[in-house]
Amino acid sequence: EASGLQFKDMAEGWLTRTGFPRVFVSTAYKEGKESKEGEGKSGEYTITLEQKGFDKKGPWQFPFVFGLVDKNGKDMMPTQKHWIKNEKEMLSVPVAEEPAYISLNRNHALYGKMFWKEQTQQQLEFQALTDSDIVNRYMAFSSLVDQEKVKLVRNIEEPISPFVLSLYGKILVNTQLTPEVKALFLAITEFAAESIFWVER
Repeated sequence: EASGLQFKDMAEGWLTRTGFPRVFVSTAYKEGKESKEGEGKSGEYTITLEQKGFDKKGPWQFPFVFGLVDKNGKDMMPTQKHWIKNEKEMLSVPVAEEPAYISLNRNHALYGKMFWKEQTQQQLEFQALTDSDIVNRYMAFSSLVDQEKVKLVRNIEEPISPFVLSLYGKILVNTQLTPEVKALFLAITEFAAESIFWVER
């Protein structure tokens, strides 16, 4: 009643079956043309989402919450929200420059998993240092630590990544993180996340 939205179809999907969505995200940036008024370029960032893991009842419905981050690690705009209803959807966001990365599933809005297909190692490392969404920052950090675990399982003689070591130091001296949050970041679990081993295209 407060939102003015209809949730019947969404509830049908989430309350009458098990499982959760796996969402594969692809992104592309198209540079804009110089305007005649001399106002500069306005590019376009295209986000394509394709979900898997649903049954005959149809695709899951859920809020897709995301943020775009610039090369300085700052949010380019307020966190965005788009309601997903279909198996595959695409949306475009006008931007002044190409984002450094996209921060997916902010505030952990979706009970499910999201995979950014184009994410590079450099983008993952930058996200672990800068994402304003603490959950996503932690997930990026955990992915880097998991990579180190897998590397050492395969070859115990491999050296630890200098970046991961420096990241631990930066977490320790970060005054914006509470001691409780720092403890979560720095704890090393015994297992590696399944996303390291399982990749679907």
